[in-house]
Amino acid sequence: MEMNKKVIVCVPTYCEPEKVTKYLESCNFIKYRPFQLIIINANPGDKTSKIIKQEKKLRDYEIVEVCGQNDEFWSATVNRGLRLIAENAKPEDYILISNIDIVFDTDIVSLLLEQALKQGNCQMGAISTSNDHAISSGVQIKSWLATSTLHPYAGVDIENIPNGLLIKVDYLPTRCMLFPVEALMKVGVISDKWLPHYGADYEFSHRLAKAAYTPYIYTGVSIKVDKQNTGKSVYTHQSSYCESISNLMDIKNPSNPKFRINFILLVYPVYAIPTAILAYLVRTIIETILDKKQIYSLFGQKERGFSE
Repeated sequence: MEMNKKVIVCVPTYCEPEKVTKYLESCNFIKYRPFQLIIINANPGDKTSKIIKQEKKLRDYEIVEVCGQNDEFWSATVNRGLRLIAENAKPEDYILISNIDIVFDTDIVSLLLEQALKQGNCQMGAISTSNDHAISSGVQIKSWLATSTLHPYAGVDIENIPNGLLIKVDYLPTRCMLFPVEALMKVGVISDKWLPHYGADYEFSHRLAKAAYTPYIYTGVSIKVDKQNTGKSVYTHQSSYCESISNLMDIKNPSNPKFRINFILLVYPVYAIPTAILAYLVRTIIETILDKKQIYSLFGQKERGFSE
């Protein structure tokens, strides 16, 4: 099986030099070539830029710094890298979108690419872990109408997850997701206007799936995730309820009802939109007024979105 396709990693960052350093340390495990790393720096000229400049001299693969803007969020930042790839890469090459806050100790590129080539047209995601447990690594839709979902193995101890499983899902997060460049050329970039931060990766993955690139979780590749790195927690009440309610409209709040509705309009089938909007508004209320223990006791944790 040919493994000479170029793989281009696209990773955004903003004022996270320590995360960048750890990420580059993890990249030492990537032996696959040809390989290119594109880091989109939303605060160019900072310490991260200096780290990238130093590391360029030490690596046997190309590291490219793309200058972003500090007033842009995840989607627009990643799109800067994706547009560069679309302009310069070959359709048969592969893209791996990842977060800067992941760490790994295996050649994730070789392992994901091997599975992707076996499956044909697909998107391949690693299983994500935190505190020795899996977290949501992909979503299976049980019912669009009832907004019922399953997050395979989320909340399960990593020791109890079989190695080497391929799990078909409806969409993936982009913490560590591989797909062909030709897919990007077909579906376009991330919907940064409708979904500037949360939900954008799911919508993008769902669009790839509709274009016949089947999403899979591959348990043969695991990554460790820093869940506290970005965004706002929907579980802790460190502020008053009034402040929690006012923070609901923050772009980086995963419970933001505006962007949840936008996600529904982009992803859900038309017949399920009314009930989905109602269900997600109820979920927003639940996440605002209840704490973590109350949510877990009511809805459970394993294989649920709440386990994130």
